[in-house]
Amino acid sequence: MFLQVSDVSLEESSQAMDGSRGDVAGSTEFKRALERRPLRFGFLDGRIDTVCPEQGDETWVVNLKKGIVSAFQNTQNKLDASITTVEVGVLRISYRVE
Repeated sequence: MFLQVSDVSLEESSQAMDGSRGDVAGSTEFKRALERRPLRFGFLDGRIDTVCPEQGDETWVVNLKKGIVSAFQNTQNKLDASITTVEVGVLRISYRVE
């Protein structure tokens, strides 16, 4: 599988809290870096088991994309039962059925 990021924007909100937003310096480079190459990854039984970044991607780009991909993880065996588990070795997650 792979993740291809597109239509990226980096904006900052106004301190006036009026909902207005503006471009951030360097936002064009930010967009290009994230959209340049896909992140290939292995997905097995609800877990990300491998990540294969493209050569030349900066560490921050790979880490941001890993964060997006990790949101798809779910090791819950039964979708009708509440559980607490550890995803990616460090993050404790609780899935609660209501």
